[in-house]
Amino acid sequence: LVLLVSGAVLLTVIGGALLMSLPDVRILEKCFTTSMFKVRVCPGTDNYVTLKNVSPYMIHALIAAEDGAFYSHKGFDWHEIQASLDLRSGEVRRGASTLTQQLAKNAFLSKDKTLVRKLKEAYLAYSIENVYKKDFILEKYLNMVEFGPNLFGIKAAARTYFDKSPADLHPLEAVWLAHLLPNPKVYSQGFRKGELSEFSKKMVQII
Repeated sequence: LVLLVSGAVLLTVIGGALLMSLPDVRILEKCFTTSMFKVRVCPGTDNYVTLKNVSPYMIHALIAAEDGAFYSHKGFDWHEIQASLDLRSGEVRRGASTLTQQLAKNAFLSKDKTLVRKLKEAYLAYSIENVYKKDFILEKYLNMVEFGPNLFGIKAAARTYFDKSPADLHPLEAVWLAHLLPNPKVYSQGFRKGELSEFSKKMVQII
């Protein structure tokens, strides 16, 4: 009994210290630099775009590709989490992070794939969902996410790949940009080669 109580106290202390080390998610409202890729996100600057100035095709393509239950979950898609696990081996078969979790990771955390980082990501995603509306989350995500080597944010991506503003993206362009997100450095190689890979063609069709 003493060992159980001591263990519970230790876990409580560690958990408390972990949470105290996390940033305040309200930083998202201000100008800040992301932890993951050191992207400067600052509303009102030339590189920032509001959600109302992003093509609805881009928004729908993003949700279809990355987080189909975005508007109905509270930061976690438990169905996807369950589906991503091999229950026999305990291994993860596919990614199950929601857009909110991806925002938390990109804005506040590192690339480390550790249990501690996942716990931090989960808490931050929960906090973001409890403070902000879905459209705010989408806007911040689109302004910091990676679309290719040293290419961050939908405004830079739309200009680089299609020489247009995010508001003017048509459905196929939006779908192609959305298909990049799981691995933009690799999946964007088709643009540089001037030819889509068979994998990219398949993913564009699926989305």
